[in-house]
Amino acid sequence: MTPPSAPQNLEAVAGDANVGLSWQAPASDGGSPITNYQIYRGTTAGGATFLATVGDVLTYSDTNVTNGQSYFYQVTARNAAGESPRSNEVSATPNPPPPPPDFDISASPNTLTIHIGSSGTSTITLTSVGGFSGDVSLSASVACASLVCLVYPTAGVNPDVVTVVSGGTATSTLTVSAGVLTTLGTYEVTVTATSGSLAHTVTITVYVTL
Repeated sequence: MTPPSAPQNLEAVAGDANVGLSWQAPASDGGSPITNYQIYRGTTAGGATFLATVGDVLTYSDTNVTNGQSYFYQVTARNAAGESPRSNEVSATPNPPPPPPDFDISASPNTLTIHIGSSGTSTITLTSVGGFSGDVSLSASVACASLVCLVYPTAGVNPDVVTVVSGGTATSTLTVSAGVLTTLGTYEVTVTATSGSLAHTVTITVYVTL
């Protein structure tokens, strides 16, 4: 009777704050049944130290890990005669899941000065986040930011639906117009972008002057 040979084909799969290990039984049990396996872990190649003992099973889940840190693993088998040589070494780096698909919205410029009887424009940019792709609807609303606003400027976006591709951007133009009767003062124009359950806004400050 001798110690078993090394466990075979150790594999590691990283998840969110966990690493799953799986392996195959040794080619030889040394003439005595396998009683347990020992897990070794380190943070550098060749530096694994004892971590845990499990029974006669072929998987182990390591949940005492930190996302972003690389871990190195080996496994040994034990029988009544002793411990086997270590298995092949594997490594894995746990990470949180990627963010769900979404988009960002921005405006350039984010302030406009408009004279009575004229208009100004701002470029609205939609940026894909996390692989988002799809149509985004845009609308604009105007709110008074002065003490008195009797006649408001008008605001609209063109186009009012844009298509954002994964990893890309799309743009629309916001136009704010002040008629001859528009009240002088400060206004806040909010552009709202929606796609399904997603909604984001950006605000442009507008100064209407003579």
